[in-house]
Amino acid sequence: MSSPKNTLKNSGPRVRFAPSPTGELHIGSARTALFNYLYARRYGGTFILRIEDTDMARSTEASLRNLVDCLTWLGIFWDEGVDESNPLDSSLEKGDHGPYLQSARKESHRVAAQKLKDLGYAYECNCPPQAETGSTKCRCYEKQDELKSIPVEQKSLKFRIQPGPPVVVRDLIRGEVMFRRDDIQDFVIVRADGHPTYNFVVVVDDAAMEVTHVIRGEDHLSNTPKQILVYEALELKLPEFAHIPLIHGSDGSKMSKRHGAVNVQVYKTEGFLPDAFVNYLVRLGWNDDTDREIYSIDELEKLFSLEQVSSSPACFDRDKLLWFNGKYIRELSDEELFKLSLPFLTKFVDRADLNMSTREWLTGLLSLYKDRLETLNKLEEVMEPYFVDPKSYSDELLRKAKVTGEAFRALLDIKKKLQDVEWTVEQIEKVVRDYTKEKEIKFKLIAQPLRLVLTGSLATPGIFETLYYVGKEPTLRRLEYFLANYQSPG
Repeated sequence: MSSPKNTLKNSGPRVRFAPSPTGELHIGSARTALFNYLYARRYGGTFILRIEDTDMARSTEASLRNLVDCLTWLGIFWDEGVDESNPLDSSLEKGDHGPYLQSARKESHRVAAQKLKDLGYAYECNCPPQAETGSTKCRCYEKQDELKSIPVEQKSLKFRIQPGPPVVVRDLIRGEVMFRRDDIQDFVIVRADGHPTYNFVVVVDDAAMEVTHVIRGEDHLSNTPKQILVYEALELKLPEFAHIPLIHGSDGSKMSKRHGAVNVQVYKTEGFLPDAFVNYLVRLGWNDDTDREIYSIDELEKLFSLEQVSSSPACFDRDKLLWFNGKYIRELSDEELFKLSLPFLTKFVDRADLNMSTREWLTGLLSLYKDRLETLNKLEEVMEPYFVDPKSYSDELLRKAKVTGEAFRALLDIKKKLQDVEWTVEQIEKVVRDYTKEKEIKFKLIAQPLRLVLTGSLATPGIFETLYYVGKEPTLRRLEYFLANYQSPG
């Protein structure tokens, strides 16, 4: 993944990702952040991270840190915005358009709300909260004199939809989308508790941060005409809009937990590689008109464009994501795989106890499983036989391994022959193959029983490599345990 780039002086487009810290980072939100990031990089622009934390009841510091951690894990670094290590400290923010926590911009929101009121675009309203959603027709605009005596804390501020032509959203992905004003009801811009609402503050903040392109999910398209009217009322320059199609599950319905995890943190915990996840994520809706599927982040920064983003919903396919991740794992160097695997092997490996010998041993062992892994969290399961002796063997596995009387006797002989051998893959193989030739038995007669006895499984890398990495002492110990506790079938 590329490292953070300082592009604060860029003269290209200014885009932003503005999440609310009210939960973990959703896959759809991560894709929105990625598309904004790539657009800024593609055209030499600036990528801004603004945190919309005005929902004080639901915003949490834990959620904010999760957002920041997941973005940096994906390699999505911002040019302006909150600090990566301490996002709540405004003194550490980078950029000239802060503060980047929306809750710290209250004064500019107050000034803009008052301006709308002074210009006649906003009016006071004492409708109950359920009516503020627009489910009923508000008449407060017609009785402003009557509302003057009502305490401020009992009144919200509403934006008035004035008569006029349809509101046209010129979308860079969807083309022109038209909204009749009669279908847009007056909407609250400041609640009675003094907190501003999304459709109002997003305009004020985007304008203050000189955002030129608003790239966001299709679910925001219905909000856009309201925001355009606020832009016009405040005499602010409109940005370009681009609404990305939603991500659906494999059954065509909106992405939900039944289609797999919806939060990025889960995929990080499962051992997906960030490069693989980003590669898959960008393919959910974007295509460069080729059959190519694998792209590095550096390549995407040079290729991405909104013109190649589909207007149709993208389909999330976990199996395809696993394919991407497996491919990326296979392309890792042995050293890279070693470093990435350590967090998933804490049950068996203490970093403080690693020396050169054990490091080389573990690096070599992991390389044997490189072609077998789809996610790194499977390592604990497949690595366990190299750290823990199997203590039981099911009748089914014994049957599948064909531990017959002849195989049982071969295990006894092999144990004796392995006691004095130099413990290298080559010498282990020589002993076993010489024995099969001497006894005129097929190699598989001994290979599968050995796998079962050593690992408790029939699916391992090559048997000689498996013997080597299990180790001489554990191999002899496990053979002795098996021969002592399981009777020969005859």
